[in-house]
Formats: sequence, structure tokens, C-alpha cells
Amino acid sequence: MILHFGLGAFHRAHQAVHTQEAGDGWAICAVAPRSLDVVRALRAQDHRYTVLVRAAAPNGRRRRSGGSGQLRQPPRQRASVCVRPCCACGGVLKGVSFPATVVDRMVPATTPDDLAMAAKLTGRADLAAVMAEPYSQWVLQDDFPAGRPAGKRAGARFVADTEPYERVKLRMLNGVHGTLAYTGL
Repeated sequence: MILHFGLGAFHRAHQAVHTQEAGDGWAICAVAPRSLDVVRALRAQDHRYTVLVRAAAPNGRRRRSGGSGQLRQPPRQRASVCVRPCCACGGVLKGVSFPATVVDRMVPATTPDDLAMAAKLTGRADLAAVMAEPYSQWVLQDDFPAGRPAGKRAGARFVADTEPYERVKLRMLNGVHGTLAYTGL
């Protein structure tokens, strides 16, 4: 089980997509107390949503293609979680890890036109649809005590140290992405 804080568009267009595409049974439990509208929309849609991928077509115009994602219904049981580095919690933390990750994908704000496109492609209204660029990178520190997910099947990389990837992202990709975002491309 992957515990993720938040249900924002970036998570739904990135980590959730990689996790689903890996197809290995790992599930995401999202804690999203500040995203009640998204939670309601996903519940009303059986936790399914559309991922629209925007890319440049050969003629220079933008094209969109549809995909889909599904967040599983969380289990109804309640669990107690203790996450604090102290001697008293040592036994509780056994089998729990906090691998460092580097994620990259441009996910612009979803517009009414995007929601209309999602409805046209799927034949149903989708208030949780997200738009994303084709490029997606997910680098994870290989620290999974109970066995790692099959993320490689979905393009994820498992590495001993994520710092080199983080430096490249911060120094090269974020600047370019910011420039594209500010100019509306």
C-alpha cells in the first residue's frame, strides 16, 4: 500500500498513473482533507477519472489523447499509524519506509474545455479529469522492505540515490517548465 498525502491533479496524472500501469496490485491510499471537491467527484465516479495527454502534432498544433485512471475504494477498516523517529515507535515502523522520490511531469490546470474533451472522449461527465504532457519521470530510492512495486513496467526508475536526478530536475527541467508555463505554451 502506498500512502499519499493529497489527491491533486499532479498526483492523479503522475504517481497514480505509474502505479496503475505497473499492474502489480499495489494500491494508493490518499489522504486528502483539503481536497473535498475532488474526493466527492471521485466517489461519484467510482474513483475513475480521465487523463488527457497534450502533445504537439506533426503540423505544430496541439493534439489530445485520452487515457484513464482509477483510484481504488479505500478499505473501511481504520488503522493507527505512528510515524515519529523515537525508540518507542521502533517496532511500529518495522516494514515501513519513506523512499526519496523525484517526480516530473507538467500538469496544467484543467480547464472547462478539457472537461468537455474528457466527456466527448469517454461519453460521460468527468469532474476529476486531468491534463498532462506526454513526458513523465518517476525516480524512487530503492528502499522497500516488503518488496518494491513493479514500477519499472510503467517507466519508473529505482536507484540507490535520487540526489543526481533531483539536481538535474531542479537545475534544468524546472526552469524550462516554468518558462513554458508562464508563456502559456
